[in-house]
Amino acid sequence: MTPDTKQRTIAIIDKAAFFFFAALVFFLPIAKASIESIFGFLFLCFLLKISIRRPSLDRVKAFFKDRINLSLLIFYIAIALSMFASGEFIRSSFKAWFFKWGEWVILFYLIRVLLTREKVKILFYVFFAGAFLITINGIFQWLNWRGFVLGNNLIQSYDFYAVC
Repeated sequence: MTPDTKQRTIAIIDKAAFFFFAALVFFLPIAKASIESIFGFLFLCFLLKISIRRPSLDRVKAFFKDRINLSLLIFYIAIALSMFASGEFIRSSFKAWFFKWGEWVILFYLIRVLLTREKVKILFYVFFAGAFLITINGIFQWLNWRGFVLGNNLIQSYDFYAVC
């Protein structure tokens, strides 16, 4: 692959990764089930990018010399070590550590690798648009007893009403 083709391919991967980050952030307040599949696409973009442009040892060292990256890695390792004090709950602790905490740590590192500061600012606006949509849906659901996003009914229990 020529250097020009590599650069164009990496640019396409970066655009796809930004699209998936935007979808993840938008659907975060709306549909939590979409997070897992979008995370898979983001991880695929990351794998494609590092297969085309392999990181050098100096780049990896520089990445972990950053205090934020290093502190998150140390925090994740400390959580792993604390699992040994969980006794009979070590199995559920391991699941939480590996699947939930691991997913968020990997997502943080994907953000650090695939996004720039300007793109992160755009993602905040996308998140607020999704949050605004779900807020309008809650008000609509409170007024009409049925939401327009997912079609959920208003929950009524005695004198208590809840939007869902």
